[in-house]
Amino acid sequence: MIKRTFGKAVIFAVVGIALGLSGCSGLDTLPTAKVAGEKEGVGTDYRIGSDDSLQIFVWRNPELSTNVPVRPDGRITIPLIEDLPATGKTPTELARDVEKKLSTYIQDPIVTIFALI
Repeated sequence: MIKRTFGKAVIFAVVGIALGLSGCSGLDTLPTAKVAGEKEGVGTDYRIGSDDSLQIFVWRNPELSTNVPVRPDGRITIPLIEDLPATGKTPTELARDVEKKLSTYIQDPIVTIFALI
């Protein structure tokens, strides 16, 4: 009786494993995952447009770091600097402009600008 029960358990286990493995054979390949934060169409030549949002980071001066919208007239306003044209520039070009303006108030400012898309 024990041999018969053991034999049925072995057969049941083998059939279960075979069915489980046969289900795996019909899977299609999965699509390639993208890295978090990767955006299509945004590259190093990205140009700022009106109605964009920008994150401005001023190293060692967190009180000047802020998020700002680009107004419909294409300008931004950040602390210590009044209106500054932004549209048509890359974030790096705009960061250099902000550094020039801030150098009146801060010694050797380092500015990084990100377009928040």
